[in-house]
Amino acid sequence: MAVSSVSSSSSIYGNRNIITGLASGMDTESMIENAVAGYKLKISKLNQKSTKVGWQMEAYRSIIDKMVNFSNKYTSYLSDTNLLSSSFFNNAVTTTTNGKNADKISATGKTNSDIQFLGVKQLAKAATFTVPAGGVFGAGGTDGKITASEIDLNEVKELSTVSGTLTLGYGGGRTFDLTFDDLDVYENPKELQAAIQSKLNGIQTTNSKGELVSAGSMIRVSMKDGNIVFSDNQGAGNSVTIKSATGKIKDTLGIDPAEKSNTLKVDGKTLVDKSA
Repeated sequence: MAVSSVSSSSSIYGNRNIITGLASGMDTESMIENAVAGYKLKISKLNQKSTKVGWQMEAYRSIIDKMVNFSNKYTSYLSDTNLLSSSFFNNAVTTTTNGKNADKISATGKTNSDIQFLGVKQLAKAATFTVPAGGVFGAGGTDGKITASEIDLNEVKELSTVSGTLTLGYGGGRTFDLTFDDLDVYENPKELQAAIQSKLNGIQTTNSKGELVSAGSMIRVSMKDGNIVFSDNQGAGNSVTIKSATGKIKDTLGIDPAEKSNTLKVDGKTLVDKSA
C-alpha cells in the first residue's frame, strides 16, 4: 500500500500538513467540504429569513406605535382631545361677552365671534299671574269666568344684592350650598340670618352617629356686632368656615374664601337694590 502524497495547504483543517488519497486514493478534504455545503446553504437562507422577519417586526412596531398614540390622543377618556366626548367640540368654539356691561349678562352657544353688549336698559323681572280660587270654580266670579288683576309690566321690583351661592364648610370635609335668588329680598341682616338658618334646616345630612339630621342642627347662625357668625351647634369643636361664594353675595359682602372666615360681614351693607 503506497501513500500518494504528503502536502502542506490551507483547508478546512487549517494550515497544517495533511495526507490525501490515503490507501484508496480519495480526496477526503473535498468530500467533507461537499458534504457540509448543503448545510451551509440552508443556514445562509435561514439567516436571510431571520433578517427579513426582523425588518417586518420593526415596520409593524412603527405602525403600532402610531396607532397607540392616535388612540391615546383621540379616543381615550383621559385625553382633552377625545373625539367621543362632547366637551371636545364644546371647547372648540367659545362664546364671550364684552363691553362695560358684560358682567351683568351671561351668554351661551357656539360661535367664533365675540358678542358685545353696548348697554342694559333694564333688568328682567319675574312676573306672576294670580287667579282667585272663586274665579276658577265660578263662585265669586263673573258668570263662572276667571277674574284676576291686571299685570303691570312697568312695576318696579326690588332686587337682592346678595343673590348667588354661599358654600359653608363643616368639620373636616362636609360642605353645604345655600342658594339665594334675585327676588329673595332681605331688608336687614336679621332677615338674612333667618333665611340662612331656614335654608340650613332644609338640608338633610347625617351626624357622627349616622343619624339623619338637618344641617341647621349642626351649624348655629348667630349675630355678633351686626355681622352673621357661623359656629358648631353640636359642641364637638368642629370648625365652620365660608368655603366659597359666587354671584352678588360675594361682591356685596366682600367674601374672600382664602380667609377661611366664619363671619359674613353684613354690618352697614345694602342688601336690597330698589332702583331696578
